[in-house]
Amino acid sequence: MADSLLARADQSADSAQQFTLAGYLTPDEFDAAVAELAKSPGVKVTSLAKTATGRDVWLFTLGEEDPAHKPAILIVGSAEPADLAGGELALRMVRGWAAGLPQATDAATASPALDEPKKEPAQKTHDAKQLDPAQKATPANDLLQRVTIYCIPRPSPDATAKFWNQPLQPPQGNSRVTDDDRDGQTGEDPANDLNGDGLITQMRVSDPAGKYAVHPDDPRVLIEIKPQDNERGAYTLYTEGRDDDQDESFNEDGSAGVAFSRNFTHKYPFFQIAAGPHQVSEPETRAIADFCFDHQNITAIYSFSSQENLFHPWKPGDDPGKIKTRIAAADAPLVEHLAEKYRQLHGGKNPPPAANGAGSFADWAYFHYGRWSFAPRAWWIPPQEKPTAKPAEKAAAPEAKAAEQPSPQQSGTEKPPTEQPPAESTASPPETPPAQQTTDPEQPSVKSDKAAATASTPTNPNKTPLQPGDRGADQLNALRWLEHHQRVGFVPWTKIDHPDFPGQTVEIGGFHPLVMTTPPSAELDALAAQHRQFIEELAQALPRLRIDSAVAEPLGGGIFRIQVKLLNTGYLPTMSAMGETTDQVPPLTFAWQDVPAETLWLQGTGRGFVERLTGTNGQTKLEWLIRVPKLPASPRLRIGSPATGWVEQSLDLK
Repeated sequence: MADSLLARADQSADSAQQFTLAGYLTPDEFDAAVAELAKSPGVKVTSLAKTATGRDVWLFTLGEEDPAHKPAILIVGSAEPADLAGGELALRMVRGWAAGLPQATDAATASPALDEPKKEPAQKTHDAKQLDPAQKATPANDLLQRVTIYCIPRPSPDATAKFWNQPLQPPQGNSRVTDDDRDGQTGEDPANDLNGDGLITQMRVSDPAGKYAVHPDDPRVLIEIKPQDNERGAYTLYTEGRDDDQDESFNEDGSAGVAFSRNFTHKYPFFQIAAGPHQVSEPETRAIADFCFDHQNITAIYSFSSQENLFHPWKPGDDPGKIKTRIAAADAPLVEHLAEKYRQLHGGKNPPPAANGAGSFADWAYFHYGRWSFAPRAWWIPPQEKPTAKPAEKAAAPEAKAAEQPSPQQSGTEKPPTEQPPAESTASPPETPPAQQTTDPEQPSVKSDKAAATASTPTNPNKTPLQPGDRGADQLNALRWLEHHQRVGFVPWTKIDHPDFPGQTVEIGGFHPLVMTTPPSAELDALAAQHRQFIEELAQALPRLRIDSAVAEPLGGGIFRIQVKLLNTGYLPTMSAMGETTDQVPPLTFAWQDVPAETLWLQGTGRGFVERLTGTNGQTKLEWLIRVPKLPASPRLRIGSPATGWVEQSLDLK
């Protein structure tokens, strides 16, 4: 039984992981890269927290003098565990800015070792070298004189480390032991590598009541049927594995852990897999939320996530209840404008649809923390040209082929990819994507595996040929991309004897894990440069205060009328409309300093709040009437907030 069940694939488990993860940093290599960057001038590295297994959640701080006193942009890398590329891009973004900073002086000393003990949580730091003031300014230096950049490249390092476990499958959460099916046991029914290829892919099981049928354009692809159109299925899909606990459900408890981007408070998915025992339950999520609240200078957050909102900007609308779930109407056009800039810089086309943001960090950043939240998708397979049929192929139309597939003209109904891969059987854990995702640039070139797949081409039970439309388009596109780049990324469907399905045909195959979301590592530097450029554009759009005029009119007897005109010359307002709703963004305040003792405030006060200013020269006028007991005097007005920065103006009262 064991020999028939474990039909070995051509490549070993080691070789499968080697080409899948080639060029990506292992946990130890990542820590070494962090230590190297900590030596760069203008870069400070801090450990925000320790995970349950003792891994550090690293924070980069880039900024000139007093980084906490300038507006800041927070970049978060792999906000979702299955997004390995996001952390790599974030790290490369920091490296790119660090390379553009002036060099350290000869007197500067190296940073402390990474493994020095912490006195308290989040106390371990690397102090940046002092910059040589004689060095010429650079674009990176110009950027960091205006804003501070915070970057957390791998917010859930325990989850990321699972990429180097065997067999390879997209991780869902961190190292917390969880009871995913709530039966009082943990990890009793994980996915199983039945064919020994080092990958968790899929099983298609023959089933006349199944929800999936063969795509007429490629027998490797299954699409979900539409019963309302009288379509009939032939298969049920499962994640590769056995029913280890014999409860007639498959792979429903692999102790998935807690996902960073399902553990936050906005629309928190109570009692769902990978959501955690309660909101912000994990050391890493708690530490990052605390960091955000402790750093009120954060103006915008940029987190790599499938809750992508730059190609698919959030749309305003009426919320049915008190809980805000739609972007504020005043914020929507501003985000759309910046998203358009992003799309022009990025140049990508036909991204997958945005995922549900239940419990996500990107949604929390806007709806609860009140900051501008931008969530780019790290990568997706770009659209590939459809192959053009050869004349001989057009002429050939065997009756047997016509019985199983539509005519060649019907393949033209396929559109660019707009959908996610088919969902798994309801017997699998909810919201677990099919195991189909990545290869890498340094793997050996291979021939197309389509011929191997068609060797066991299944029969389509539909008497009327399927009209797939968009269904399966993303998978067809992925197969074309793999073939064009001569890369291994699809396991041909292969029959096995499966003890849980007696009398049924069971085949293992499908896309390699991560193939849909992880680019070849050779593309990472160019991708990071695109994201870095957008951050620099975003920094230019942040609110920027200016005192346009300040007049002190003497009225006699030491009485002065002071009038000040305040402008916001930045594109974005001084806080988002949602920030005003959440009351989590610090408002503009003013304070008069160096005011003579016993000054009498006849109108106005010595300190107070300033209304929210819209962007692009939004303005307000402030007025005071004061009596100064002794002249001359030179009071100084300071206006601003941690999220906008501060401006000052002195007045000579004579």
